[in-house]
Amino acid sequence: MWEYNNEFVSVKSTFSGANQTVTRIDLDPECRHVLGSSYDHAVRLWSIDDQRQRAVFTGHTDKVSSAKFLQSGRQIVSGGSDRTVKTWDIISSRCSRTFFAGSIVLDLAVNDRTGAPILSSHYDRKVRFWDMRDASPSKVLETSAKVTSLCITPDGYGALLMSRDETLSMVDLRNHSVLHIYSAEQFRVSIDTARCSISPSGAYVSAGSADGQIFVWDTNTTKLEKILYKDGHDGNAVISTCWHPQGRMILSGDRKKTFCIWA
Repeated sequence: MWEYNNEFVSVKSTFSGANQTVTRIDLDPECRHVLGSSYDHAVRLWSIDDQRQRAVFTGHTDKVSSAKFLQSGRQIVSGGSDRTVKTWDIISSRCSRTFFAGSIVLDLAVNDRTGAPILSSHYDRKVRFWDMRDASPSKVLETSAKVTSLCITPDGYGALLMSRDETLSMVDLRNHSVLHIYSAEQFRVSIDTARCSISPSGAYVSAGSADGQIFVWDTNTTKLEKILYKDGHDGNAVISTCWHPQGRMILSGDRKKTFCIWA
């Protein structure tokens, strides 16, 4: 965890325990805990105050690609290369349910407002919607390419999908129709687990490209608003972007272990 103050950046905390690559992190609604999925087949929960590892969730038989807090932080959902989606009870650290998706999970999203609370994207080019009461998905959305990233809009009515066909799509979760498609001639998705993001206001979407550039589109008009690259990643593939909670800055990370803050 880094502290950013008046353009000065310093390491504030380090959360250790994972034995292999950490693939996805999430913060609980009260910002008291950090959740991390890992290639070591596990999901870990750390306390932000003292950086202690509070729980380890084991049960996946292969790499875990994504994990998210669920039901206002009371539960956890995870998915990975073992082709399963699992929900976990935080207090007992036990798996409460396993959903057999039938395809490698690339990312997860949770939505407590509209429709199914769990969304999963897969290697077989499908997005599955789970309502937690049934063993089978309540809805399956077929796409033209592998979906590497899922983001829920601030109002809970839409989902942003980034695909290996070099596009981002906005899907209306009320009828599962595609509202908008975002693309650019130079934009290339870097890896199968690259992550896109939506600004806190929902006005913009962003994603990093394989050539080190950051692309920002207007959510409603799909217009490419900005390409960020100067003094940044120096051509290294960007694998993740996220927005400052107040929407003033974008944080991006590349495959060469470099993070950039864009104002």
